[in-house]
Amino acid sequence: MAAAAAALAAADPAPAVSQAAGSGGATSRRDFYWLRSFLAGGVLSTLRAVPQKEGYLGLYKGNGAMMIRIFPYGAIQFMAFEHYKTVVGFSLLSL
Repeated sequence: MAAAAAALAAADPAPAVSQAAGSGGATSRRDFYWLRSFLAGGVLSTLRAVPQKEGYLGLYKGNGAMMIRIFPYGAIQFMAFEHYKTVVGFSLLSL
């Protein structure tokens, strides 16, 4: 997959027209940065290799630890948002 990402990056030509002309030169290159990063990481080969070695549940390894981290964070964010919404809402009404 790294070879595919390198080929994709090499095939991406430099813009022939300036960005001021409306071609989108550097901006269009940045738009596909995530795709090149995704391919360079070899994720597609991993999606094939992990189920062969560990079964499909192997794709979820580490997900439980992530949920232990995310649930308290999300709860605090939600609680703080609701609290600040009521505080700001009342203070705006008193002005």
